Amino acid sequence: MVKVIEINIGFISEKTNEYPAFKPDGLRFKTSEKTIKLKTDHSYKIVIKTQPVIDFNFLDIDGIRIVLHPVQPAGSGEYTCTWNTTGIPITNNNNRKDLILILSGSGGSIERTLQTKFYAENDSHGSSGEKLETMIWRCSLDTYGTITVSEEIFKNKRLNVIQTK
Repeated sequence: MVKVIEINIGFISEKTNEYPAFKPDGLRFKTSEKTIKLKTDHSYKIVIKTQPVIDFNFLDIDGIRIVLHPVQPAGSGEYTCTWNTTGIPITNNNNRKDLILILSGSGGSIERTLQTKFYAENDSHGSSGEKLETMIWRCSLDTYGTITVSEEIFKNKRLNVIQTK
């Protein structure tokens, strides 16, 4: 039996307490029509919320395993972790970096590729654009624990941009 779930993921700069920006790129790149702008040599707090509650333990970002910390009360379906972008090079003009995210635990696993561009800390282009408060993934969870995204929404206070799988 297939179960319908929703996963919300948000990135917040630990230095500035701001959300990353995103911008529409149309069909210029293969992964997505939108690019998430991130800073190099930077730490991000990542907040993950699931509805209904799904048990996750790890978030792998580009091969780096990060332990998820359940938000109290435990069993609420909300997790946090910190991700550091030190060592990720600045993305050259007219290029994008595909960032592979794997969310896993006893509740199942999901792999998703995000189209990103990394900017230097002091590059104002890295902050321009709509602010990405949360990505919403509407998904199905099969009996084998595989989670498949059917719809992805980039959300901020003023705008919802929807991208169907």
